[in-house]
Amino acid sequence: MAKTLNPKISKDLHQFIVDKYIEKRRANVESKAGYAYTTPRTLLAIIRLSQAMARIRLSEDVDQNDVDEALRLMDVSQSSVLESLEEEEISKINSIIFLKNNIS
Repeated sequence: MAKTLNPKISKDLHQFIVDKYIEKRRANVESKAGYAYTTPRTLLAIIRLSQAMARIRLSEDVDQNDVDEALRLMDVSQSSVLESLEEEEISKINSIIFLKNNIS
């Protein structure tokens, strides 16, 4: 039954999602972290996750809680990617230091 549901997003919620997406894009630009993980695909993912959350509840309408959970999941996902990249960079630096110390 859940597979056949196609939950609808109200205009207000749709605008809310777009506004949050724009906030995330601006935060990426302002942080200048060198990584841009908020792309148009992010917007699509938030919409799809919101609809999936509504489907879990067997609802034909997406509500604010569905959108909030989708945004939370995206934040956690992006944070884990950044943490993984940071750990990888630290590992590379440690390898360089180890090699330098053992070659000298």
